[in-house]
Amino acid sequence: MNRTHRAAGAAAFLIGVVMLTGCSSSASDSASSAATSAEASMASPVFSPVMPPVVLEKTATMATATVGNILDVNVDTLAGTTIDVDKPDLLEVTQAHETDGTQFNPSAKALKAGTAVITVTNGDNTTRQITVTITE
Repeated sequence: MNRTHRAAGAAAFLIGVVMLTGCSSSASDSASSAATSAEASMASPVFSPVMPPVVLEKTATMATATVGNILDVNVDTLAGTTIDVDKPDLLEVTQAHETDGTQFNPSAKALKAGTAVITVTNGDNTTRQITVTITE
């Protein structure tokens, strides 16, 4: 009888150990789980909000933009059209161009707060000016 009690006790002990082993996690499991979570969060793309462009129509003489905005300057024809700015520290200009068959209007990126003037020179040498107020 004594032997039966010992065998039953040993069996209960082993069952308990197996159950605890299956339910617990080791430090390495926790570290592995944390690493997997970190990798998952790093793999997930982080998107910053995209602001729509400020479209400057052909008749525009004034515009308001926020730092980071792109100002899309509509023009009659891209050929021969250029833009310039009186304060390049406030607006960074990109000339009209064509890439892979796609035509792009001239544009400017608002860099910091202030007021700047964009001068649009058309292919026929006529000009127009657009005063841009940039806010934070």
